Amino acid sequence: MTSEETIKEKLGELAQAISPDEALIENVMSRLDTKTTAEFSAVTTQNIWRTIMKSPITKLATAAAIIIAAVSLITILDKSATPAYGITDVPGLFKKAKAIHIQGWIHFNLTDKGKKVPKAPVERWIDLENGRARFTGTLVNASPEQVKVTIKETVLSGQYKMVLYHGRKQAVFYRMSDYQRMLKTHDCLQDMFGRLFDKIEDLNNIVKTGQEEIDGVAYDIWTCEFKETASDLERINRYKYWLSPTTGESGRFQSWYKNGEEPWRLGHDYYEIERDVDIPEGIFAMEIPEGYEAINSKDTAGPLELDEQGYLGTRGLALDARISFTLSDGSVILGWRGVDTESTVSQRELFEQLKFGGALPRLPVEVYALKPLGWTGNTTYAARHLAYTQKGDELIEWSLYVPDGLWPKRSEMFGYELLCKVNSERQMGQWPGMSVDYGIKIETEEDFDKWIRGAMAELSNDGKAPEGVTYERVLQLTEQVREPFAK
Repeated sequence: MTSEETIKEKLGELAQAISPDEALIENVMSRLDTKTTAEFSAVTTQNIWRTIMKSPITKLATAAAIIIAAVSLITILDKSATPAYGITDVPGLFKKAKAIHIQGWIHFNLTDKGKKVPKAPVERWIDLENGRARFTGTLVNASPEQVKVTIKETVLSGQYKMVLYHGRKQAVFYRMSDYQRMLKTHDCLQDMFGRLFDKIEDLNNIVKTGQEEIDGVAYDIWTCEFKETASDLERINRYKYWLSPTTGESGRFQSWYKNGEEPWRLGHDYYEIERDVDIPEGIFAMEIPEGYEAINSKDTAGPLELDEQGYLGTRGLALDARISFTLSDGSVILGWRGVDTESTVSQRELFEQLKFGGALPRLPVEVYALKPLGWTGNTTYAARHLAYTQKGDELIEWSLYVPDGLWPKRSEMFGYELLCKVNSERQMGQWPGMSVDYGIKIETEEDFDKWIRGAMAELSNDGKAPEGVTYERVLQLTEQVREPFAK
């Protein structure tokens, strides 16, 4: 082997040891080539550089030397080799957490009899390993006469849900199934995620605007501003995140807002944001505070029904939206009922001839399509029948709704407007407006089985989901429904 061949072999081994990606070396060299023409003005220096660049051996050797020098410099400057965290790492860190705690304040832009309404405390404990949660909520009743803010606190643990109404000092218990407890805990987590992290994905709007030290820890401050797209108001929001670049810990979060030319107003201010924190003993204990009235007890608690979206009844007809989900391809699955409350005739015959992927049952009130609520686009979601279940005497329709065009992101809308028609002899005219939430996002077969099939089983007398409704079949159906729209 010649000396040239030996050098080539050793440099090849060195390059492979540094990185298997040839693009790294090409990237280094292209950057240096660009920098050379801009900064090295001496003729002799340029000639030397061109000589290096012409030789494949010296080119590779130079790249390797530069990379080694860079790695050595990093090691010298930071011997701990601590990874650097950016703002886009935060959602992933929280998704991996086993326990989460946030605490802070909610501020109100309200006055009561000439006095500013005071801020209210906000706190959430979420135990993801065991499906437990404890969180506060605020109820605001505003009228020309007065503004009243009351605080309630909810505890989810085991087979029970306890709600403490701190304003009137009362406690109420409900019985829950395992599915309902998982769902309520997930909703608590998702509400937190939506508030904190929805806008992080839009890198065009988020920038590092400063640094601040809190309790001896240095934090980068990241800021983003965005318009409230799902609203007719000229509202602008500003989110501020305090992030430690060395640990990835969140030190603080603030949401600000303004309408038009108004001054900025503080909405939420979370001063504690912890993940994988040790949960203090007694956090999820269902103990009634001294001086509170117990409306019922665990022994007398009634069952909590899976009825997440709402009920609207008028003139003897009713629409009961039970639960909604959004798939990653933009389609929606909704469990719902449309009934004539004055009829004694069973609806079973309306369901018996239905087929998977076919038309919906002609129920007294029918959700024939959906539209994104608060979005400026004109997409409509076409409906197909999936299955039905029975809980008690109630028959629940499970429908798939597929968008006929582009669909909005979660942060761009409030939910889905239900487009309804009345299949009844009653002269109803247009059905009153009603909407449902975005619901849990379904991204995998595991998600589908856990949440959608779990909901179907929850709303079935036998505790089982219909066999024919699977993740694969539903995705195939959405593609079939989309085909005509693409032409």
